[in-house]
Amino acid sequence: MKTGKVITYALFAVLFVIIVSSKALVNLFTDWLWFKEVAYDGVFVDILSLKLGLWVASGLAFFVFLYANMLIARKMAPPFPYWFGSQDDPLYEVLKFIKSPAFMRFFNLVLFAVAFGFAFIIGASATGYWDIVLKYLNQVPFGTKDPVFNLDLSFHVFSVPFYRALLSLGFQTIVISIILTSAVHWINGGITLRPDMQRFAPHTKAHLSVLFGLFFVLLGLSYKLNSYDLLLSNTGVIFGAGYTDIHAKLPALTVLFYASLIAAVMFMVNLHFKGWRLPVASVAFIMGVSILAGGVYPALVQQYSVSPNEIVKETPYIKKSIEFTNRSYGLDKIEEKLFPAEQVLTKADLSENRQTIDNIRLWDWQPLLKTYNQIQSIRPYYNFSDVDVDRYPIDGTPRQVAISARELNTDNLSDNAKTWLNQHLVYTHGYGIVANRVNEFTEDGLPRLILKDIPPKTAIPSMDVKRPEIYFGETSNDYIVVGTTTREFDFPMGNENSYTKYEGTGGVTMNGLLKKAAFAWRFNSMKLLLADSLTDKSKIVFNRNITERVQLVAPFLRYESDPYIIVDKGRLFWMIDAYTVDNRYPYSQPYSGSDNYIRNSVKVVIDAYNGTIDFYIFDTKDPLIKTYKKAFPGLFKDGSKMPEGLKAHIRYPEALFSIQSELFATFHMADPQVFYNKEDLWNIPKEIIGDAQQEIAPYYMMMRLPGENREKFMIMTPFTPAKKNNMIAWMAAKSDPDEYGQLLVYKFPKQKLVYGPLQIEARIDQTPDISQQLSLWNQSGSKVLRGNLFVIPVEDSVLYIEPLYLQAEQSELPELKRVIVAYGTKIVMENDLSTALNAIFGGGKEEPQPTKDGEPAQPETPSSIRELTDQASKYYENAQQKSRTGDWKGYGEELKNLENTLAELKRRAAE
Repeated sequence: MKTGKVITYALFAVLFVIIVSSKALVNLFTDWLWFKEVAYDGVFVDILSLKLGLWVASGLAFFVFLYANMLIARKMAPPFPYWFGSQDDPLYEVLKFIKSPAFMRFFNLVLFAVAFGFAFIIGASATGYWDIVLKYLNQVPFGTKDPVFNLDLSFHVFSVPFYRALLSLGFQTIVISIILTSAVHWINGGITLRPDMQRFAPHTKAHLSVLFGLFFVLLGLSYKLNSYDLLLSNTGVIFGAGYTDIHAKLPALTVLFYASLIAAVMFMVNLHFKGWRLPVASVAFIMGVSILAGGVYPALVQQYSVSPNEIVKETPYIKKSIEFTNRSYGLDKIEEKLFPAEQVLTKADLSENRQTIDNIRLWDWQPLLKTYNQIQSIRPYYNFSDVDVDRYPIDGTPRQVAISARELNTDNLSDNAKTWLNQHLVYTHGYGIVANRVNEFTEDGLPRLILKDIPPKTAIPSMDVKRPEIYFGETSNDYIVVGTTTREFDFPMGNENSYTKYEGTGGVTMNGLLKKAAFAWRFNSMKLLLADSLTDKSKIVFNRNITERVQLVAPFLRYESDPYIIVDKGRLFWMIDAYTVDNRYPYSQPYSGSDNYIRNSVKVVIDAYNGTIDFYIFDTKDPLIKTYKKAFPGLFKDGSKMPEGLKAHIRYPEALFSIQSELFATFHMADPQVFYNKEDLWNIPKEIIGDAQQEIAPYYMMMRLPGENREKFMIMTPFTPAKKNNMIAWMAAKSDPDEYGQLLVYKFPKQKLVYGPLQIEARIDQTPDISQQLSLWNQSGSKVLRGNLFVIPVEDSVLYIEPLYLQAEQSELPELKRVIVAYGTKIVMENDLSTALNAIFGGGKEEPQPTKDGEPAQPETPSSIRELTDQASKYYENAQQKSRTGDWKGYGEELKNLENTLAELKRRAAE
């Protein structure tokens, strides 16, 4: 190859490295500016320093070891190498080139370059262990010891992963060193690999023996760590070490540990002997022990000792699994009580529990989200992405409300409006929120909004929004530039628009050519560098998605996927639950396949206008969060320092409650024999949503628990026995600050039948009046949507409530039309909850209000297909009622009215 081509290729390679590294440096610089903006540059520097330290330390150690071994191999070159230049050698041409004087002149430089290149890669890979190293260096004890090795759990959670990381780097170093050192020996003639001769020079054998000896030392240490991992075994009846693990696999791993050390010694001793007999024998011994002791012997113990009497053998280990699983998920603190499930509920009891009744949720989030987007989006570029449930004081009483943020989606701008200026400088933020009481709806079946419109309007002081702009949200993602000479759109006003200027603290000031150039490169937009509308006071706001925002600051925490918005003192805030998780808690059953420890230790608050982020610790006993707080003392605040207005809206997270309830369905069985036989296994029940069965999701409730004197905000879920549909218990977690995180389980008497959700669904379908009405609706151009079935404990009894929605086939606007209530043997479907409860517990239906003339008010003549459908439904219900009371004259009149209405409906449909 010509020298000119070599130089050209080298220049291109250098240019490529400069471009790639420059982009990385630009991202690093702009990230640092962003961390300074959010006031967490200390966290950025600490993590970056740790990564760089790992990169340098690991890379340097690897480089020194590899380069030293290759130099030793180079210096050991024999004066008369075994390679004689035979053309029979399959690598003759390669060796001929390498042995050339031109190449040998730069051989040491080549070795240096090879060692440096591998060291660079190994060092870069070591940065992935930064979280493991961080936890190891800042670990705090759990205060609990494992039941096998009697070591604090911090050893398994913090130390073992660190030792594994060191072993991984060690194995990479040794294996690469053996390969490259052997290559140097081969080049120098210390190794001959010809078809007629394979030989190792004495000095080569000695050198490689030392390296292989180190390899087997590491292998022995790996077997030692494997013994600790038996506490995470998943091969037995429980997760964790069982009888076979302790009595067969653990001794086998101990033997393999010592056998590996003996093999290492044999390789070292082999320096003084010819050939490879000693180390080969040691390797064969390790392989034999691994097969016999590590595989055959445990299988025999399991087959002939454990299986014939498994329950007796495994009982001690089942106890450990139950104990440690309950402890790792916080289930050991559950308070269990008996719930009598009596059928003695009266109307007076309902009056005593009026706040519970008034907070029963009739609006499911899916139909409510569709409704919000239909009636409150206002403009195509606004949208609601989620609906959350929270509580606010209304008329001096806490009331459960549904709430959603109106965010901006520039993808929905018209095509001609999708300019860089509009998407990044003009349309910058969402505006306001929408809310309604969860139990109220209008005569049209729409939610009765208590916070609505643009600008936001409400008669409730606690929900009055004075700063409605949403610059940071669940769907916000693109960068924006504020403080420019371009007018910033605020909100629509009829045929005109209102404009504003951002006054918040969010964003990085673009004061200077360097910053502008850096952001232009990062976001691939020269407009950030050249646009006339940008000034030295302009600020670029990026990383606006709240979930991504908190993940950048604290990537070691796991975050709830459902943030929720809060109104406090006229401002909007987002709250996200954060978890500490781990997968190395001994004897703890994993969820979702890997992690087997979780705590909701942190609540994160993000200002929707300024973008400021605050991390509040609410579980001060969690060893993991104490470890992170020790590592980042300036990151976290104590939960007691959260403003009271925000603290009033903390809620127990749904994801954690789902995990706990699913595990408690199995691990409530404290008796090892009952657990082994799964005699009392529970399930999360199913319900009918739409047309399909699905597992009941946990739901928030404002309710008064039995024996308590006031209603509280909590999340709950029912349980059914495995393979049965009757209800056996329900579980709740309190959310109010003074009792946050308290877990309760109410068990029903096993000798009493308590209907489960799916049994109630079946009874609804078997009730003639209801099933016929549903069929009529489904046949008249509409679709019936069955909402969530709620199990509501009231006093010592249980109510079942299910809303029904009606949606036209060509519409995305579901309407809440009926409420079904079941209690004991009674099931009714009425226009609203109050009427349904009166139908069951007495009080009757409300009569039509009289007109001024004293005559009952007559319904208006229907003017739309929807109203005709509702009218037909009403006549059908009236006819059924008349037939039950024996009023056959009235029955005939209602059928006549129904006939006339259906005829009119048919005529309208044909138009």
